[in-house]
Amino acid sequence: MTEQTPAAADLRRRAVEHDLKAVESFERCDTDGALSQWAHGLNAAKDRLEADIADNGGMWKFPALFDLDGNLVAAKDVQTKFGWSWMLLDADGRPSGWFNPSKAENPDTARRNNAKKGYYVGAVLAPAYADLQGGSITSVTPVVIRKDGGYSADVTVVDNGLGSPAAEEQQEPPAAPALTVTREVRGTARWVHITGPAALESKAPAKAGAEARKWARELGATRAYRVSGGGDYRDGEFRYSVCYGFEGAPDPQDTPQRLPQGPAAPVEEQQAPDAPHGLETAPDGNGLRCSCGYADADGMADHLRAAGVLPEPVPMSDLWEIAGRGERVLLVAADSQAQAWELAAAQGVGRDYHHSATRLTAEQAEKVREEQQEGAPLTTEIASINYGRAVHPYDLLDDVMDDTGLNRADAHAAIHAMLDDIIGIDGEDAVILGRRTIRPESLISNPRDLDVYYWLTISDETAQMIRETVAATNPR
Repeated sequence: MTEQTPAAADLRRRAVEHDLKAVESFERCDTDGALSQWAHGLNAAKDRLEADIADNGGMWKFPALFDLDGNLVAAKDVQTKFGWSWMLLDADGRPSGWFNPSKAENPDTARRNNAKKGYYVGAVLAPAYADLQGGSITSVTPVVIRKDGGYSADVTVVDNGLGSPAAEEQQEPPAAPALTVTREVRGTARWVHITGPAALESKAPAKAGAEARKWARELGATRAYRVSGGGDYRDGEFRYSVCYGFEGAPDPQDTPQRLPQGPAAPVEEQQAPDAPHGLETAPDGNGLRCSCGYADADGMADHLRAAGVLPEPVPMSDLWEIAGRGERVLLVAADSQAQAWELAAAQGVGRDYHHSATRLTAEQAEKVREEQQEGAPLTTEIASINYGRAVHPYDLLDDVMDDTGLNRADAHAAIHAMLDDIIGIDGEDAVILGRRTIRPESLISNPRDLDVYYWLTISDETAQMIRETVAATNPR
């Protein structure tokens, strides 16, 4: 196994932090926090892929085009509407033609077909970095990208076709490629991993779903549902990982389930004395282990915390905040999100698109209790403003629209104009009592550079002043 570099160790530590944040989000918000869990999972996979690149000296193996004499051809492997193709370049780096490689699954057949056109598809090592790519929430995945834009003569040739002639007819045909299925229990989450050649990637989702249903039957669960997932590519192979929830199944920390992977050595035998600590990929490529040799997935987070690699988890309370349109509706004490929703329903607040349930940290819960004891002023939340952009609904906006007859955009602008006047007199710290992002996942991953909006907390007194002033200046 390649020795882990300091940069790679730091990236893998960051990946574990993302994993823990995803688990904590699930514990706090269950599936209401699915977007945050999705973003953490993607960034964890990206950091691990970046760590692998760092371990490889910042280089990665990419396909490259050669002529039949083994000379590197100036060409870029690009994706077109008809699939991947090689764009041939002239001496100035401008497109000069195209080469469409063979689509045959048998590598020897593909090599012969390409040779008939005068080319060989080999491999080079080139500087690389990891990034997230995809057109939607279901297709974003970590990928390795060449730093040179797709072609450079300054690369290390790995395979130029010389010394690896096409297989002769009498050779035995290669074994058919297959998908490998493994399971992993990571904290309170259950994962299904599918690995195999890139040509079989389209079969991975169905394979993962079938394995999840089989796992559900073994656990006695009523059904399996997808929580988050994604994949990445490495040297012509892919790894597709999906986190599943199992309705009616026992806590995975109490009954860990895994596919058999051989006898495990006792923890004290796995750990090397005085060894450094940090997360790395297991030697077989499935799962993770600590650099010291510790490999128990269930206890990995506690092990890394004890070693000082990860911070201690944030203490949580039994207090749940039921919010709607960015405003707190209820506070209920419950052991789980399901119980919190039951208590909310008993008070007339149903679980729907407009409401969410979030477990408060111990610090947040203490602050709430202190405010209740001290009779702290009641507050309300309004959406921040980006002129010309969409307006998120909130109660004060609805009131102003009803009072004045203004449309949504004009009422929102009038509210913020008045808010700015009040801030100019009393100061922002005295007026804006709190600020939180409407979409927290946008602070974790925002590849499309979308606008970030906030819920601004103001006192009910300030909200009433704004409502009365806007109504007086915009009579019906």
